[in-house]
Amino acid sequence: MDRDILIPCVPAARYVVHSTSQPPGGTPVPQTGRCPRGSAFWAIAIAACGVTVLTGQSQQAPTSPPTPQSTQTGTQSPPQPPARFRTEANYIRVDVYATREGAPVQDLTADDFDVLEDGKPQRVDAFEHVVVRPAGPQDVRIEPNSQREGNQMAANPRARVFVVFLDTNFVTIAGGHDIAEPLIALMERALGPDDLVGIMTPDMSVTQLVFARKTEVVQEGLRKNWPWGRRFALHKTDKESTLEACYPMTQGEQGTNSAIARALIERYREEQTLESLHDLIVHLQGIREERTAVITVTEGWVLHGRDQALASSGQTLTTIDVNTGTETLGPDGRVMPRAGGSRRDRITPVTTRTDCDAERMRLANLDNALYFRDLLGMANRANVSFYPIDPRGLPAFDTPLGPDPPLSLEADAASLRGRLDRMRELAANTDGVAILNSNDLAGNLRRLSEDLTSYYLLGYYSTNAKLDGAWHRISVRVKRPGVTVRSRNGYRSATEAEVRAARSAVAAPAPDAKAAMTAALGTLARSGADGRLRLHAAADTAGGATTVWVAGEVTPPPGGQPDPIGNGADVDVDVTVRGGASTSAHAEIAPGARAFVTPVRLTGTPSASIDVRARLRGPDAGSGLSDIIQIDPPTAAAPTGPLLFRRGPSTGNALRPAADPRFSRTDRLHLELPATADDRAEPATLLDRNGTVLSIPVTIGERTDAATGQRWLTADVVLAPLGAGDYILQLTTVRGKEQQRVLTAIRVVR
Repeated sequence: MDRDILIPCVPAARYVVHSTSQPPGGTPVPQTGRCPRGSAFWAIAIAACGVTVLTGQSQQAPTSPPTPQSTQTGTQSPPQPPARFRTEANYIRVDVYATREGAPVQDLTADDFDVLEDGKPQRVDAFEHVVVRPAGPQDVRIEPNSQREGNQMAANPRARVFVVFLDTNFVTIAGGHDIAEPLIALMERALGPDDLVGIMTPDMSVTQLVFARKTEVVQEGLRKNWPWGRRFALHKTDKESTLEACYPMTQGEQGTNSAIARALIERYREEQTLESLHDLIVHLQGIREERTAVITVTEGWVLHGRDQALASSGQTLTTIDVNTGTETLGPDGRVMPRAGGSRRDRITPVTTRTDCDAERMRLANLDNALYFRDLLGMANRANVSFYPIDPRGLPAFDTPLGPDPPLSLEADAASLRGRLDRMRELAANTDGVAILNSNDLAGNLRRLSEDLTSYYLLGYYSTNAKLDGAWHRISVRVKRPGVTVRSRNGYRSATEAEVRAARSAVAAPAPDAKAAMTAALGTLARSGADGRLRLHAAADTAGGATTVWVAGEVTPPPGGQPDPIGNGADVDVDVTVRGGASTSAHAEIAPGARAFVTPVRLTGTPSASIDVRARLRGPDAGSGLSDIIQIDPPTAAAPTGPLLFRRGPSTGNALRPAADPRFSRTDRLHLELPATADDRAEPATLLDRNGTVLSIPVTIGERTDAATGQRWLTADVVLAPLGAGDYILQLTTVRGKEQQRVLTAIRVVR
């Protein structure tokens, strides 16, 4: 029997593809990201419990509640199968919240609503009043068994979905304490047994967002881990400590760090929070069509614009007096940590003046106001409503009197006013409600929960059946006087190309393709290893001989420790065919560099696996920096893997070999696959870890090494549009009549 599959890349108007096969990919595995102080608990709690979004029960066609545990047998009835909903190309669903004087209106009928699309009346084909059942015991709530199942539950149009966004960057420790009990009361009062909720922070990857129904773990975390806010706290992340080391305090400055460092850290945190909200919106848009409520606990943002004075700052590390005890520069321009020990000692001596100035220029040229306006438009298109909450209640001042120099009364008042205005703007432009300037946080959250206990679900067949990718505005009016409505305000129709791509993405790969994807993602397990030297290799056979290209990359040492390759290093490389002879080669890492690549030529065509070893040697290299990997032998039809390169601020914008599969969003990924004269590349694609094709362009090309005549097929990807997570670059090549898919997994980190 055919099964309806929702196409995931058309969030506004979903399409149906009939197929008997399962969608590609398995359950996503949440990525383990760095959890600064105050957020380590959430990485554990999210994996253990998740957070849920609210689901309602229809008054006209109620669903059966989960059967409580039997007191006699101790067993529980199996969960009901998910409801099926119409998802034709031009079928649109609209959720409507109707209130009068702040109270839900619960006696409207379909005849009371007028729905218009682009000003044209639409006939309401389906009508349902959804009322949330009172919250019951948590032990009768049926939890999703996996992250994927939680996402599927969130796609239910009768389910309410909430995300609690804890803005760790812009909430004080006191704010985290004061908001804990009101948030817990909101969960206990507003969430029913079928509701879903999730926790998100700027320190998390959106791939770690898990929806669940039970909230005991989250409530325990809010009570025990209340010091999660980092605003005005002395604790700094490694990135922030790097900025402090780049721009230390000058003579006469007061506070905990320099004015330049404070400005850069503020901009970096604001950028991190806004990017996290961006990733959250994109993620929610791909999961569900109906409204998602994002409870945003924050003290607001300034929305920094371009600052020419900060961009042209003349302060450099060469002007710092070494006797002040701060960092200075080594002979090659690298930041050298001082002796004595401080939190700055975590800074590694690989940060150069160029890196510092490049980051300063980037942060100084941010236009967060424009980015914020783009977020508002994205949220509207994704049907995501924000409910910002200021945990301070009724603040009189925005900044403390110390330890950093305080703002003037006028500047502080302007800062406070601007932050509150941004929260009001966020709520007003996404059909949410802002809870500000009130010490009655519990009372305001209680009224918020009452406002969200009842809504109407309308469905209609749009008179516009074009696949034009255009934005179509929806307006809903109620004929009854005095009733205020908040509803979805529009959707973007899909294009024909998106429909074709979606059908391709939904089609399940063959079993061997699934195995290949699993194997590719499995290589990322080494990215968490403790080894400082990492190897990567590619191999190809031509003319009766085999060449193995060995690439190595040395990660920076922990802060305060000497750099074993600061003055360069020699590398001994050994390539051994299982059961055969070994071939050795020599490579060098130049001073200031951290990577190498060298060819090793073997005689004949190996049929067994190949072991690749490398060890650094030299007076500064130490004896522990070594690594060993194993690769499959190349065949006459295809090489074994590509070489990886990175280009970005960390490499001085130069192309450098990469053996570590972890890349920053500021990097550009470059792949080179060994090729013969007749090899050709077909269009390449970027996939997420589930095998879904992403709309990120991959540029393919070729080059020939002038010294050796070796031909390479190349692929380039800009990683800036991606969120943190695992991805696969799929490069398809043709050699003769043989077609080969080359899958290369990478991990994008912040």
